[in-house]
Amino acid sequence: MSFAVSDRTRKKAIIALVVVLGIVLAACTRNMRPVEDQSQSMPGNIEQDAALADIERCLVLAGSYRGWARHPASDEGDLHLRRLERHHMAHVRVEYDSTQYRLSYVDSANLRHSENERILYDRQRDTFTEYEGEVISVHYYRWTDYLLETMHSVLSQGLDHCDTEASEH
Repeated sequence: MSFAVSDRTRKKAIIALVVVLGIVLAACTRNMRPVEDQSQSMPGNIEQDAALADIERCLVLAGSYRGWARHPASDEGDLHLRRLERHHMAHVRVEYDSTQYRLSYVDSANLRHSENERILYDRQRDTFTEYEGEVISVHYYRWTDYLLETMHSVLSQGLDHCDTEASEH
């Protein structure tokens, strides 16, 4: 027994397939953002000649409050932090001096990082925009935004505060 499929039926099937693929693509790219460095100026209470070791102690302490752990690849002025949550992992590099600190993406697992994304959903405009480059799940930015916020808060309390907190933590 054979079934003859008309051209009209074939066209409808192809259109349905294209619509389904479009919906799947939209769902996959909906919560993605370009991978970008995030920078912040040091709070005004940090002296220009502050010791990098003191600043690092505050940055590590702030990270520990948000579930980030120091990674062994760290050097003075160049701190690496990792966060593991269930089956997800993020690894960032924090470059710092007495005037600013900057978070850069290093690696991740299960955060849908892609180096050659070609389409991106813009949630504010509710549109798709052309984009070519690295993207990652918005969950990465939720983690790093909280990390930056906490770093600024801890540093605003002064470098001496970090010595006291670190010994109690």
